[in-house]
Amino acid sequence: MIKRISEKRLYFGSYLVGKHLISEEDMLDALKYQSTQTPSFIDVAIKRRYLDMKQVYEILTHQGHTDLSFEEVAVQSQYLTPQQLKDVNNERERIRPPIGEILVQFNKLTRNVMLEELEGFTRIKDKFQEVGEILRNVAMF
Repeated sequence: MIKRISEKRLYFGSYLVGKHLISEEDMLDALKYQSTQTPSFIDVAIKRRYLDMKQVYEILTHQGHTDLSFEEVAVQSQYLTPQQLKDVNNERERIRPPIGEILVQFNKLTRNVMLEELEGFTRIKDKFQEVGEILRNVAMF
């Protein structure tokens, strides 16, 4: 079972490390690969024609004077709408290769083990969400 149940978000890779099915190094390698295979926010926003290079430059320039993320500055400066921000993030999420598939590709897990563990992970995550919903609806003093 997972040792750090109190984590706010549970990730499949952390779950696999916690079960000693992969090493932390395996996880880091998979995350690095995943990062290289996922287009940047800026690339997707330009591809969707939500931003052009001049706007990107203006956002980056303004961002340099704040503690805000590129995305936050883009929305605050009205270069992007909240819906466009959501669209870009959804597109990046859709393109990003799943950690489980990367670990299979790297021969760190067999496909059968990965699928079995993903099923168990999903059940646990669903249970956490269910308990979280119940707790959110509990009225405290």
